[in-house]
Amino acid sequence: MSSTLDPKLNICVFISGRGSNLKAILEACEKPEFPARVTCVISNKPQAGGLDYAKEYNIPYAVLSHKDYDSKTAYEDALLEALSYEKVDLICLAGFMRLLSPHFLNHWGRYIINIHPSLLPKYKGLDTHKRAIDAGDSEAGCSVHYVIPEMDAGEIIVQRSVKISKKETEDSLAAKVLVEEHEAYKQAIIIVARHKFQDSVDDNYENDVSSTLNRNKNQHKNTLKDAQMADKDAINESQIMWTHFMTAAKYMGGFVTVILILMALFLL
Repeated sequence: MSSTLDPKLNICVFISGRGSNLKAILEACEKPEFPARVTCVISNKPQAGGLDYAKEYNIPYAVLSHKDYDSKTAYEDALLEALSYEKVDLICLAGFMRLLSPHFLNHWGRYIINIHPSLLPKYKGLDTHKRAIDAGDSEAGCSVHYVIPEMDAGEIIVQRSVKISKKETEDSLAAKVLVEEHEAYKQAIIIVARHKFQDSVDDNYENDVSSTLNRNKNQHKNTLKDAQMADKDAINESQIMWTHFMTAAKYMGGFVTVILILMALFLL
């Protein structure tokens, strides 16, 4: 992708914990060519470590604990109200340990994506690394998918995998997968941006690709033409050299014959 994506997606990141994926997204958003910006952060836990990243990057944030509401619907209404204060195109669930109900999904009506630490559809839910090791799998990984009412069942956007070693532990596997999560989330955001701004982004992208292909095609034609001309010149040069050689050989043969006749006469 050679051109900057503009306009950019406005993202709200939902967190519950340390926020390493939030940090990866924030770092990506600092690059001018990245097609998104984080406009707000929401946590359901006041002690979530990821809130420190929101403060560090001066991102507006809200802490809404589900424990402060009488029902799931009331809690999700509060989330929707909080989202109304900032412009948001995309919600990224990054370790948000609450399932969003159809009530929220229907009222939101826009993009929501989630990252899950397994190669879906394998190992939906919790304890994904333990389950992969116990099953004797040769690889594990992560999946970024669209959120639908059914848990971890939405359309997959990006998957990245890692090998499971013979001495793998849950902690070592989790660490390897987390590195891939950071890359997968950035890739997924770029893909969602392309879908949302398909006309402007895809046209530019396709034009760039088309120009590159045409340029390569013309270079190939010129190279082939030069090669053909070089071959033709080489053939012509070889033909001339062969003609000269045959002519010289013919005269040389006659000269040798004369010498032999003179020598025979002299000996007689």
